[in-house]
Amino acid sequence: PSPPPFAAAPGTERWKSVSVGSVLFDPADLPSEIPIAFATFVVGQISRADKDRIFWCLESACLHHPKSMFIIMTDEVTELGYLGAWEDTWAERNAAPNGDVPPGCRLQVRRSDGIGSLLHKEGVMRDRLEEERDLLRDLGSQGAPVHVVFIDSDNLFTGSIADTFVRSFDVGLPTRFSDSLPIVLSTKFVHGARLTAASNLWTEAINLWNEDCFSCDHVAFHRAIKKNAVDFDPSKFNEAVSSMASWDLVWEAPGGSPLNIMFMPCPKFSAVPGGSGWEKCKPVYDTRILHFKGKLKLSEAEYFDYIPLGQSFKAIRKAMDRAAKEQAKKKNKKAEQAHKDRQFLRNNP
Repeated sequence: PSPPPFAAAPGTERWKSVSVGSVLFDPADLPSEIPIAFATFVVGQISRADKDRIFWCLESACLHHPKSMFIIMTDEVTELGYLGAWEDTWAERNAAPNGDVPPGCRLQVRRSDGIGSLLHKEGVMRDRLEEERDLLRDLGSQGAPVHVVFIDSDNLFTGSIADTFVRSFDVGLPTRFSDSLPIVLSTKFVHGARLTAASNLWTEAINLWNEDCFSCDHVAFHRAIKKNAVDFDPSKFNEAVSSMASWDLVWEAPGGSPLNIMFMPCPKFSAVPGGSGWEKCKPVYDTRILHFKGKLKLSEAEYFDYIPLGQSFKAIRKAMDRAAKEQAKKKNKKAEQAHKDRQFLRNNP
């Protein structure tokens, strides 16, 4: 018998755990418009707080993209807890007083036995690239009409990114101010018409990683793009952030058809609301995705303040205020330390 479709029939189990290579969803079950599948990679020991942040990432995406689909890519042993019943949790949390539930989204947990580097951060990052590549291949071979957005679970959606796919591109990657690593990989867009072709970029990055043992996926991706790009111009990365405009690059896939890679400004698609990355990707009023990277861990109280059922303007404004206050604190701390240093020098000539 064929595997179950992405959305189970009424009255049956509402989510399924599938293995790599299974049919992810039945095209006949999809809405008439091309949907978006948001895929995130999760492995290892996951705390309750981490599970909450994964849920918030999915919920914020669903608020802005009703009837979308979510895929959690993981290994065969990672325990996801209540995330497995995400659809039921969504309905419970978002029901109106009269009992009506807004259009929800559907979840699938995709487990692979090929993830085996849990003790090494670098190995896990390579595993993630391989799982993303395999997902693109599976979807492409099944002819599933769906756009794919790979998203780290420490992101939060403050607006819809659906209009991005109106543009003519194959792969979309946010870019930031950086001379060495301008590409941001916490969010990656792949157009539904070019899933199999786009997987060649992932393959090239994995091959380069295996050859040179890169320490992170950013380095592998950057070198893979630079190696096969037509008219590669590093200055355009910073220009894209400054002008808040996307730019396109043609990438010659080894043994395959060329890809059109679109580089997108990170203040709109991967803004950092504080911390060390704030200067490179400050939030703006048109920010669609906030990235709580590193030590910027989102609390439950902050989540409900950021996302009052999709009121994006308030969320972005709060992110900007938070970042400004954090920078002011750092500035004051430096000034205080400088004052103490001057006093010490005066008292100890």
